[in-house]
Amino acid sequence: MSSQWYEERSLHQYELVRLPEAEEIIGRAIVDFPRPGRQSFLYAERWMDDIEFEELLPQRMTFGGFPGFSEIIISKAELDIIVNNSIESWRSALSSVSGIYLITDSATGRHYVGSASGSEGIWGRWCEYSINGHGGNNGLFELLQDNGINYSSNFQFSVLEVHDPISDIEIIRKREQRWKRVLLSIEFGLNEN
Repeated sequence: MSSQWYEERSLHQYELVRLPEAEEIIGRAIVDFPRPGRQSFLYAERWMDDIEFEELLPQRMTFGGFPGFSEIIISKAELDIIVNNSIESWRSALSSVSGIYLITDSATGRHYVGSASGSEGIWGRWCEYSINGHGGNNGLFELLQDNGINYSSNFQFSVLEVHDPISDIEIIRKREQRWKRVLLSIEFGLNEN
């Protein structure tokens, strides 16, 4: 990673401090923020007065443990909670496998088929989607450019198949291509190749 990339990225991160007096509302407060424009990031200093308190839940929100690969159907918001909190059962399971995953645009039904391999497996790949919504994929990037970053809230994530993390990358690519053919994700979906 270049130091310039790190310096640019750190300009848009904030050091948060957990206040003891707010402990009672952590995980219970629901706020509303109608995000303006299509910027990829917002400066908190400029927009924090526009955040409005909406509701206080009677109990803290929680997110369950990893349900098993065949049971995963999560929204982008749920993915963000899992990634931001680095929920151990999810991180451990998803980083232990390579595999083929599916992102569905719930607003249109269009599919994106992707694959993940390497030391962080599916976890590493999905962390990228959590950060920017598109994970560097051209079709998803263009969709978010056209509709704004908040459009990624329509994305639903699931796993089609898992492989041993040391599986041959060519086998994974062939399986990815097969799923693209099965789901017609190049012809009618969000895959470009």
